[in-house]
Amino acid sequence: MFYSDFLRYTPLLFLIAVLRAVFMKKEFADDKPFDPYKDGIDCDTHAEHLSKIIQVPTVSIRGRNDNTEIYKFHDLLEQQYPNIHRVCERVDIDGALLFIWRGKDKNRNPICLMSHQDVVPADSEKWKYDAFSGKIAEGKIWGRGTVDTKGALCAILESIEELIKEGFTPVCDVYVGSSNNEEITGDGAVKTVEYLYEKGIHFDLVMDEGGSVMSYEDSVKGRMVAHNAMIGILEKGRANIKFTARSRGGHASVPFNNNPFAKLSKLMYIIEHRNPFKKRITHPARVQYHAMAPYMHHFRHRLLYGNLWLFAPIAPYIMHRIGWSCGSGGKDHLHIHYGRGQQGCKRDSRKSKRYRKLSLYGARAFTSVV
Repeated sequence: MFYSDFLRYTPLLFLIAVLRAVFMKKEFADDKPFDPYKDGIDCDTHAEHLSKIIQVPTVSIRGRNDNTEIYKFHDLLEQQYPNIHRVCERVDIDGALLFIWRGKDKNRNPICLMSHQDVVPADSEKWKYDAFSGKIAEGKIWGRGTVDTKGALCAILESIEELIKEGFTPVCDVYVGSSNNEEITGDGAVKTVEYLYEKGIHFDLVMDEGGSVMSYEDSVKGRMVAHNAMIGILEKGRANIKFTARSRGGHASVPFNNNPFAKLSKLMYIIEHRNPFKKRITHPARVQYHAMAPYMHHFRHRLLYGNLWLFAPIAPYIMHRIGWSCGSGGKDHLHIHYGRGQQGCKRDSRKSKRYRKLSLYGARAFTSVV
């Protein structure tokens, strides 16, 4: 009965959704070209500072504990931001940095801004410009770390440097935390947390590297297009799971079926094609999409995001096809990251048999709530 009634009113419901998308009102006016120079912002100097920051190859490699480049980076920051180093306290925690900018009200809890110093390796031969050149060309700054996430760290430090220069003092204490080995899940952030815990520091706000900033120029044709900056309110969680398959030993010249590779391949196929986690739109995500809808450049996106009351059951699947940044907000993830086989065979003395073993490592990232 319900299904037949729904089909009967589908054209009417869709017409209502279309009208809503057409007459959707924007809370803010359309973007106007912004001229930073009129506001006294020296873009050339800021760009040059980020360029120099990129030129220090603070690459994190698992198993290597050399902080030489990290401390070169620290020296550069001291040169570029004299006001910060004059006014703020700087704590070096085995390469991790913590700046403390004291505020007026000592009774208020502080806030913390975070952005790590290290980057992942880069093969410069595959780059248009050298990955650690910090080349300023074509209206852009090129190099490893411009996005993840020296660009954010530079923005934080540039802002504080200018505010101190203008004589500004924050209401509460402001902490700037910067790990030296975030890319390899190192101990920089852990040691920083331990330091803060020992000092009894409790933050009212912690802001780390966030989600995407979308613009017309940066979007791929057919993808969601709008001027939007994501504000994340939760951090993804993670749980690592190891899957191990065992079988009797043998030799490559005498293969047998259903060996560990075959068993785990079946598991990988199931995970890839039958994700055990359900797609859903949480309330914070629903509020975000509703707010974004009027600013979508393409009508189909305004239609979808502005009418989740109608399209909610199918929206997560459509979002997943649009792109990762919007699709990840509606589901949990379970992916296989890497595999490792046992070196040689292992004898089980209890059964006097030889076994081969292959392990796969997966990770579950809980739902992104934006």
